[in-house]
Amino acid sequence: MRVREALTIHAAPDRVAALYRDYAGWPRVFPATIRGVRLLGAQAGETRVEVDHRTEGRVLNVIRQQTPTIITLEESKPRYDATFVNRFDPSPEGTRYTVDAVIRFRMPYALLAPFLHHMVSRRIHRFVLEPVRAAAEASVSGTTI
Repeated sequence: MRVREALTIHAAPDRVAALYRDYAGWPRVFPATIRGVRLLGAQAGETRVEVDHRTEGRVLNVIRQQTPTIITLEESKPRYDATFVNRFDPSPEGTRYTVDAVIRFRMPYALLAPFLHHMVSRRIHRFVLEPVRAAAEASVSGTTI
């Protein structure tokens, strides 16, 4: 399954990308889904972290910075493997944040994949895009989340 979701953030692209890249801050940025993050290792442009998800438990994430404003995240969960390409592009309002997701469901969930596109799209918007926007715009305005 392929999903693309995007929104505009009123903050500079480098600032929003830095916020996303700061995996240690993910529990603060994504409090609805992440309890904690632990660095497992970093080498050759790749950072491996163990993310303690509220519902899924501990999950391996691999972060790769492709460019200063393109960050790839690979994640393996019991129901799926996914690759998320996060793009932080300049826009007149600040940043156009786009997530391109490729999700490979495991059986038996793979049988339901044709019916899950809308749900996955909503979840990316609610649990990824919106929290990053809230955190980035709060840091620009000087408030904390």
